[in-house]
Amino acid sequence: MNVSLGSPRRACRNALESASSRKTSHSLSVSATCLLALFLTFLPFIGSATAADGFEVNGTVSIQPGYYNKLPFAMATDGVFEFDIEVRSGPDIDVILIPYSDLSDYQNGNSFTYYPSGSFSDCDEADGNVYLDSGTYCLILSNDGSTTASVHYSYTPTPLQGDSDTGDNLDDYFSSSAIVMVIVMVALLFAVICLVWIYYAYGKRKEENLERERRPVDDDSKYCERCGTPIPDDATYCRKCGERVK
Repeated sequence: MNVSLGSPRRACRNALESASSRKTSHSLSVSATCLLALFLTFLPFIGSATAADGFEVNGTVSIQPGYYNKLPFAMATDGVFEFDIEVRSGPDIDVILIPYSDLSDYQNGNSFTYYPSGSFSDCDEADGNVYLDSGTYCLILSNDGSTTASVHYSYTPTPLQGDSDTGDNLDDYFSSSAIVMVIVMVALLFAVICLVWIYYAYGKRKEENLERERRPVDDDSKYCERCGTPIPDDATYCRKCGERVK
């Protein structure tokens, strides 16, 4: 009496395909949840990228006699620039607010533009509150005294990056809002790539399942134990995966 193994193998294959479909559905659910979490993470930054521009910058500098220290900054939008300067030790200093484009004129001793409401002469402290258009500016702390001055400063707009007392390079400047938007765009691009990959993988799996379901069911047929492909009676190897027929 001959017993065909075709039907049990077919049933086993169907069970595996069903498990694979459930696994794919689970993967889709997990991926969708991760994408939603990613979106919610960056949601506070979308539409309010300039919110990061208002953080406070503060520090303390020592200014040698006859020298100055510059504090370059940027206004991402029109608004009020607030700053607080305090001489903690040493002589009084001059505080001068100028457009960044006039910095070279100031350094070379030429005439330059400054903002009277944001400039103070011979002071040991200065509280500024100046309305400025969007753009780049520089706050000059100049020590014309005979001893070193220790000066504490604090201000709110975005500082310029890549700038120092020995070199000025506005090309390296990126505002915090620009950085946030780049992060958001990269995250969205990654999400799109994930969705495309999931859709492709799910579609391919679905096509394979449909192809297998269209195969004729013949209880007397032999099937590959590895991939489930029908095998002719005289075949020695599976024509799809190369498994040896037992």
